[in-house]
Amino acid sequence: MKRFLLFTISFIIGFTSLKSQRYLSEIFSEVNVTANVPYGANISVITGSITLDTLLCDIYTPVGDTLGERPLAVVLHTGTFLPKGLLSTTGWKDDYSVTETCRRLAKMGYVAVAMEYRLGWNAASMQELERRAQIIQAAYRSVQDVYTFIRFANLLAQDQGNPFGFDTDRIALYGIGTGGFVSVNAAVIDNLAEAQIPKFQNPITAEYFITQENFGDITGEDPGIFVVGQDTFPFNIPNHVGYSNDFHFCFSADGGLGDSSWIEGDQSVPIVLAGVVDHPTTPFGVDMMGNTECDVLVRNGLTGDPIIPIAPTKCVAEKANDSGINDILNDATFNDPVSQAIRDLQYAEEHLWPIHLPGQQTGPWAYWDSSFWKNVPHPFIPNTSLHKAELATNPDMSMEKANRYIDTLIAFFAPRACIAMNLGCTETSTDQINPDVIEMRVVPNPATDYVSISVGTDYEMESVTIRTIEGRVIHNQRINAKTYRFNISQLPTGTYFANVITKDGVASRAFLVE
Repeated sequence: MKRFLLFTISFIIGFTSLKSQRYLSEIFSEVNVTANVPYGANISVITGSITLDTLLCDIYTPVGDTLGERPLAVVLHTGTFLPKGLLSTTGWKDDYSVTETCRRLAKMGYVAVAMEYRLGWNAASMQELERRAQIIQAAYRSVQDVYTFIRFANLLAQDQGNPFGFDTDRIALYGIGTGGFVSVNAAVIDNLAEAQIPKFQNPITAEYFITQENFGDITGEDPGIFVVGQDTFPFNIPNHVGYSNDFHFCFSADGGLGDSSWIEGDQSVPIVLAGVVDHPTTPFGVDMMGNTECDVLVRNGLTGDPIIPIAPTKCVAEKANDSGINDILNDATFNDPVSQAIRDLQYAEEHLWPIHLPGQQTGPWAYWDSSFWKNVPHPFIPNTSLHKAELATNPDMSMEKANRYIDTLIAFFAPRACIAMNLGCTETSTDQINPDVIEMRVVPNPATDYVSISVGTDYEMESVTIRTIEGRVIHNQRINAKTYRFNISQLPTGTYFANVITKDGVASRAFLVE
């Protein structure tokens, strides 16, 4: 039953469209990408020594958009704070899940940003306290980098002509995997004192793993300096101090929170989450009896050794809903088919998608080039490529599978982000209507050169979208007409779907290209 529901969700996304409304569906067909834009510079330990690292991002904007300012979606990659290619085929801003998410969000009218953040910790350490301290410090640096980027966006918008059209009053964090941890921690923790609790403290020396003196403040606006003997070493360099640190919505796929005590009152932006229930290293947060757990060990994906207990996905979702954080979402109604299908899944909460997969699997939205990674040996598993090792927790990895889950994540994100950031969504449900009701026709069918898409004399199309059988948008056009002609001569043979939007809702018909 669980697998059927998941397939149903993917089917819904592939063959229907949200109302033709900006921020709920793709209304642009092309995206411009400005790559490797420097947004700051800070201290990195990725090589094992202290170095100055330039922080980069890729900025995706919709082609043909006439709006001067657009909401900003900051997409954060996975990777367990380790460089891509060390232990994993993913872990940077060029991951397929990141670039595809950014492209789709830009087509929906956002400015989407693929942001790198500082990496580095000793995952191979045999000392639990060292692993714990270093991954906490890596997570802290990543949150500082998020704030650095937000201040950079405000600097561009206020003082440098706003070249990318940022609306800095509407910023969403969209975290994938480890990026989900980064986004949730940034959303909830607002001062360093919250991180100074026993599990973030050396039990032998009583020293906290993070101090403001050494690492700077949570937003990265105060310098952090280590003193060793007569020498001093910078550990945080403030960037763009004085600009706003505010963001307004948090979305997390397979993320968690340092500690559940950080969720209190309404002192956070709204939080929406998705998580793999039987994830082998990142806990979802249910025990064997199905009860919610709020203090569960994260384990080292390399060795299986414990690293640190966290508040996992389900705990965060429940507390966000109960504490007032998600009141603006709880006051809205989400009747779209994805939300309705997710509500039927085991362990579902409002604004939480529990992802059920066979066996212990990791992020199903991941895709990598197998022909390349088959030739990259795993550094710790003899006679094994990184590709083969990754298949252990994503055995049916494919672009088609990744796209299905990216589809559903975005469909879950979009209406909630629209409400949370007041983007003008007057309707978050999907009205799917029978094409016969509006006398929708696609002729000829089969076709070789063109198809003519039309509706009856009492109706008018507001837009036309052409999708592949996998649900990929290959053409989108806003119109106000009863007939639309589309050239198919360059399309590969196969089945396609024409979706039309009218004031009455969404209708779809299949057609065959020969």
